[in-house]
Amino acid sequence: NNMASDPKSDIKDYDLFAGCTIQNRIPFLEKSARFVFEKLGYTLHDNSYGCCPDPVGVMSTDYQTWLTLGARNLALSEKSNHPIVSLCNGCTETLKAVNYELKHKKEDFEIVKKRLESVGKTYSGTAQVKHFIELLHEDIGLEVIKSLVVKPLTGLKIATHVGCHYSRPSEMMQVDDAMNPKFPADILEALGATLIDYEEANLCCTSALARNNEEASNGLLKRKYQSIIDSGAQIIAVNCPSCYQQLEVGQRSMKKTFEMIVKIPVLYVTELMALAYGASMNDIGLKYHLEDDINRKKDKIWVIADLYEFDATSVKIGHRVSVEFTNLPNEIRKGKIRIRGSMLNPTSAMKPRPQIPLKNNDITGMNMPRLDL
Repeated sequence: NNMASDPKSDIKDYDLFAGCTIQNRIPFLEKSARFVFEKLGYTLHDNSYGCCPDPVGVMSTDYQTWLTLGARNLALSEKSNHPIVSLCNGCTETLKAVNYELKHKKEDFEIVKKRLESVGKTYSGTAQVKHFIELLHEDIGLEVIKSLVVKPLTGLKIATHVGCHYSRPSEMMQVDDAMNPKFPADILEALGATLIDYEEANLCCTSALARNNEEASNGLLKRKYQSIIDSGAQIIAVNCPSCYQQLEVGQRSMKKTFEMIVKIPVLYVTELMALAYGASMNDIGLKYHLEDDINRKKDKIWVIADLYEFDATSVKIGHRVSVEFTNLPNEIRKGKIRIRGSMLNPTSAMKPRPQIPLKNNDITGMNMPRLDL
């Protein structure tokens, strides 16, 4: 029986808000979350959610658009009558902040309400939003989490990186201790792990900074990694997809920039929970993490394509594709569709994924490829 007993809340049905980064770049993190919540007796429903959108870039560029798109997602939750559980710090911040802003700003509320009514959506501000860590710690509880452990993480030394947007701004997020968050560590300790304190625990992962000032980002990351290395931690545990990507990929930057070797696995809290609950590495896709030896060359890369509705029925697994990458403008790489994609996103696009051969790691993840079927 996978059902957990005596949770603090009777609500067992939630809409899952995985967010753009997880769905499009690191879907194996969603896999681990679904495994964990199923074990805990929860049902995670899909809904037609779009981008949250980003609480930094989009919000600062066009505040009204940020409010409207966020409220659209909240309106979908209201209609489904399911609260939202989010797997992403940024998505959680946006959804909570939009509710907060529209509750306190009557004029903006009326503007957004009319915009949504013009596309058949109704927003009243009643949707509930929880970060997955909040749901685990506050609603389910540490005793229930501990009761399902079959493979304790005994002896595993873990350093947590909670992330800037998890609990701040505190008046909107209303979770954990804003300046000294402990919920992720509490959860991991319930799994049997040893939590390691380190000096730079609250230092930003620099994900946003890296887009504008790579030199400054690398300098801060070096401080972060060195602090973790000095602590003796074996794993970095995270609860934000942007932090996950930055702390994993950033290890390569350390070698390139400083000739500093960093080889510390970065795992999501739900991945560590899934392992403690008996999942195998294959069950939750741990093979899709970066190689433990970051110097090891990979021979293939995934490409995510946008295929619109009128073409979707013509694509099948095994179809051959030709791809041209921006950093290799005169070279065509050939591959095959390995994942077809089973549903259309809100832009009416399906996302088939071909695998394309690499030559000496010559294609990075920051390309905009052109793909021909």
